[in-house]
Amino acid sequence: MASRGYSQAPVGWDLPGFALEAWPPTLNTIGVARMADVLTRFVLARRWYRGKARHLRSKRIHDILTAPSGEWSIVLLEFEYEECDCEIYLCTVAAAFGEARDRVFGEYPESAIARIALSDGSIGVLYEAIGNRSFSDALLAAVAREVTLEGAAGNLSAWRTKTFQQIVGTHQPILRARVSKAEQSNSSIFYGDRFILKIFRKLDAGINPDFEIGQFLTGRGFRYTPAVAGHIEYREAQSEPMLAGILQQFVPNQGDAWEFTLGSAREFYAKTRNRIAPRLISGHPMEENGPQSAAEARRIIGTYIDSAQLLARRTAEMHIALTDLKGGPQFAPEPFTEEFRIAWHGQLIRQMELSLRLIREKQASFESRVAADAQKLLGLELRIRERFRQVCENPVHAMRIRHHGDYHLGQVLWTGNDFAIIDFEGEPARSLEERRIKRSALRDVAGMLRSFQYAAYFALPAEGSAADERRTLETEAWAEYWNASVGRAFLSSYLAVAGGQAFVPDDTRERRLLLDVFVLEKALYEIAYELNNRPHWVRIPLRGILLIS
Repeated sequence: MASRGYSQAPVGWDLPGFALEAWPPTLNTIGVARMADVLTRFVLARRWYRGKARHLRSKRIHDILTAPSGEWSIVLLEFEYEECDCEIYLCTVAAAFGEARDRVFGEYPESAIARIALSDGSIGVLYEAIGNRSFSDALLAAVAREVTLEGAAGNLSAWRTKTFQQIVGTHQPILRARVSKAEQSNSSIFYGDRFILKIFRKLDAGINPDFEIGQFLTGRGFRYTPAVAGHIEYREAQSEPMLAGILQQFVPNQGDAWEFTLGSAREFYAKTRNRIAPRLISGHPMEENGPQSAAEARRIIGTYIDSAQLLARRTAEMHIALTDLKGGPQFAPEPFTEEFRIAWHGQLIRQMELSLRLIREKQASFESRVAADAQKLLGLELRIRERFRQVCENPVHAMRIRHHGDYHLGQVLWTGNDFAIIDFEGEPARSLEERRIKRSALRDVAGMLRSFQYAAYFALPAEGSAADERRTLETEAWAEYWNASVGRAFLSSYLAVAGGQAFVPDDTRERRLLLDVFVLEKALYEIAYELNNRPHWVRIPLRGILLIS
């Protein structure tokens, strides 16, 4: 049956094929194991698949949740790894036959996953349903009506908040769905100018901080993050829920702060081309570059200084909102206990040793300037160890709070005159429990400082051949000037708002030590990441460490 069906498939289909007893399938449908094979191939090729460095032992379909109409299904695919743990990924699938099949292949072939042949002789295509208008509309309707889909192992339930109707308004507008084309670790659907639905592809049992913090800030009227309007969760009996989606208010914007910053930095380089950069006395954000450095930076860099200061104020206001003493135990500030400091010190040392080991293993392949910076960093090992030791052995006179957890320019939207902070999910590589641990607010500050340096270097104009080395050095001098000036403006504005709060140390030396350790921790992580993924970018975090050491 299968081979006869596949011979009728349209010419040019370069897709895997499988036979299935009927559509829509259940866990007991003949051929569902083969569907797991083709879905695995699809998932492993997606950016949102997070197990690329792991060894897959087995896969199976964990559950199938199908719309009452039978048009589409949400399939939960379970992967077991050689490390003896499992991950569950969410796939949105639909099947099209006849003319509908031809439209899928002709209009959006990138969504096609596999050829499918049913026992009745029908030939079709299995495709990603997220691009299907009826699927997108059904998800929004499910939140509005608080619909539950039943599966064999658990249920998928949608819930709305009281904010949902406030966002919709009284006129029930037509909200046309549009799938985001951006490559992300999750998938997003926009609904007109009212909502954005983020669909989580990797499902984790427990409380997701993106929903938890977003709902907390919405409840407190914090205006600089999208309001939470609803969520979708998968739950099995006697188990913790898995967040599958979060519906938020759409914030009209001109893109993220990363692109906005790159544009500003590129204008800055064009303006300063063929000019000599001012001498940088210190690259540390807590040290001035001379008595007139702030005024000089504003004159040379221009209005982006104001933007960095505005972003700092919004960051400080976010941290203040997250310390609401009426927020319950999950948001109540906590002290830096000795136990916490010891555990943190262990994490710092492990990250440092990993990064320095990678440098030693790969330094023979570095070009001359990178090799020189790497050698300088290796010479700083004892100094870095000493800073990490001080954090462990000395009391920290500030409180730990809930924070963003993965804060950088890509996690902020630029509206044209203000900023909106998004994506409180935390670092995806960490467990949900780790992401919910209270830490210093300066960890977010350090993350943004590191993001400024990346922007400064990403925006550098390409100078071409080695003959342009002198010009390259001049331009990099401007990059370090821009980074240091923007970082100082950001930090001083942040402290002007957050200074005096319980989460910021009063003592300047303690404040600097904490900030330095967080910057070092982030930059050391970046070194390991770049050496394993983009070795030509490793000079950015190397320079970042040298500038504050």
